Amino acid sequence: MRFKDLGPREVHAQLGRYATIVDVRQPDELLGDLGYIEGAVNIPLGLVPNEAHTLDRTKPVLVVCRSGGRSAAGANHLAMLGFEDVTNLEGGMLAWAQLRLPVARRVAS
Repeated sequence: MRFKDLGPREVHAQLGRYATIVDVRQPDELLGDLGYIEGAVNIPLGLVPNEAHTLDRTKPVLVVCRSGGRSAAGANHLAMLGFEDVTNLEGGMLAWAQLRLPVARRVAS
């Protein structure tokens, strides 16, 4: 099983189809200027193998990071674990921000 790579325009157009959005960046990266996609769960890439069981393998999953590299690794890992519908955000949050697509922002506590 392989995953799909989709650019930010395509992902944004079908954002509602993803049951889960997994942001594989480190938690402090979600506090930065790039923000994150509303509703995303933060599972840093290194924790994906241990946390994959918390996600529904039968529903569409979008994997996101800063530039698309870590998310491709995370998407590949989920696909290898038997997730049926996995998409990688090509270009990551950098590409998302370049198109000025909506983001949520957290405030450091």
